[in-house]
Amino acid sequence: MGGVYTLGISPGSTVRNNVVHTVFSFDYGGWAYYTDEGSTNYTYSDNIAFNTKCAGHHQHYGLDNLITNNVYAYVNVAGCDGGVRNSQHAGHNVDCQHIDPSEGEDMGQCSSFKLIRNIIRPSTGNTVGCSIPYAYINCSVDLNVHYSNTPAAQLDFPTNTSTDTFAKWQSIGRDVHGVIADPQFAEGATDEYSSLLPGSPALARGFQPIDISTVGPRRAPGDVSDARFKELREAAFTVKIESNPVRLTDAERAQYERNFYNNRVARRRY
Repeated sequence: MGGVYTLGISPGSTVRNNVVHTVFSFDYGGWAYYTDEGSTNYTYSDNIAFNTKCAGHHQHYGLDNLITNNVYAYVNVAGCDGGVRNSQHAGHNVDCQHIDPSEGEDMGQCSSFKLIRNIIRPSTGNTVGCSIPYAYINCSVDLNVHYSNTPAAQLDFPTNTSTDTFAKWQSIGRDVHGVIADPQFAEGATDEYSSLLPGSPALARGFQPIDISTVGPRRAPGDVSDARFKELREAAFTVKIESNPVRLTDAERAQYERNFYNNRVARRRY
């Protein structure tokens, strides 16, 4: 379902300094980071996601999570949902800070996080997505840099009752200091969107470039030579995608699904 998956209440837990890429699924899923049902009190910071089928981060309800200083670059290549997605059950008639399941109250109606100072740059479609228009009603959102291959004027933002323009999104207190602008990645051979050009609007908003030197496999002394370990690490950071990936036609997608099914059934026979 996701490259990093969390579930339930976990005060003090931090997911930090990861690079998750090339996450795809046949059906449900395809996110880089997935705070699933009731994930609460997590901090996600200094993470990078790229080349994912769907959003770079998907929260399926939960409370009081902090999502800050992350990069979601060229995610949502299949146009599933957006750069970041927030989902909750229909209805928001419970006190989300004092939920009592014994009284039939549904925690699934509550989803809250602070989405602060991130770079949200999907391949296509909206930068923020949701299951229902009021999914962000309990969220704090600011200082994010939004950008997409979809023109800015065509981007939709949830405004509690419907979707509207970025200006409307700001008028209700979200991303008041955010912007729609090219984040200006300083891409290198193994950079993985971790550094930015000096004029980046993200740097102007306090974003800190992410150190990926310690991302990936760790090793105990004597496991492999320094040279071999460096070779293995660099090999893990070679996958790139085009800014304008080729999209499957309906016919191609149907053939892909038939091939997938036939291969899966064939494997089961043996």
